[in-house]
Amino acid sequence: MDTNLHQIREAYKSYSIESSEVDKSNLQWQMILDIYLQLPKNAKILDAGCGDGKYIRALNQMGYHEVIGIDLFESIQNQTNNYICGDVNNLSFENESFNFIYSISVINYCENHNNTLLEWFRVLKPNGFIILSGHTKFSVFTFIRIMKKMFFRNRYPHLENISFHNPNDIISSVKSIGFEIVKKSGFFISWADRLLNRKIVSAILDRLCSDEIKFKFGYHFILVLKK
Repeated sequence: MDTNLHQIREAYKSYSIESSEVDKSNLQWQMILDIYLQLPKNAKILDAGCGDGKYIRALNQMGYHEVIGIDLFESIQNQTNNYICGDVNNLSFENESFNFIYSISVINYCENHNNTLLEWFRVLKPNGFIILSGHTKFSVFTFIRIMKKMFFRNRYPHLENISFHNPNDIISSVKSIGFEIVKKSGFFISWADRLLNRKIVSAILDRLCSDEIKFKFGYHFILVLKK
């Protein structure tokens, strides 16, 4: 494992986040479901950077048991028999192994996102789908993270190796590789919503803003791609 990956793994081991359930109202989950419901139950699926495995567990509960999770840790909190400790940038799978790949908040940790996308293209079957999301470069949320990274790095070690991409650079990469862009969007979050425990401000922003605005300036951009 190279130095960068080792640092990311150790940072997340020390920066433990309590395991949680999938937020079923989250746009990322809704887009994942849109693809899953088009697939047979035995479709081969890869969770690239599965974290604590909550998405795998939620899909298993829906009857999708051919979901493989990969991440940098020796084990994960929601352990599954289909978990592999490995690098999403250098997969051990054969060409055209998966019908669907999703990767939530992982592309920001990939040292060369173009090479990562090429690797995912390699293991994806023809007509297969990819959903990926990541922090946008031009948002207030990213600015806050940059400030944390600069001045409070000891408290937030998981930010040490993160990069914030211009979503249009990701678009350029996926087009050059040969992906078809099925959908691009994004979503906002709000501290007010967290305090109220209700999605009010973010729901208003979601209604007022176009997919293009959310894609460029939201908390996360989201892309749905087809091979």
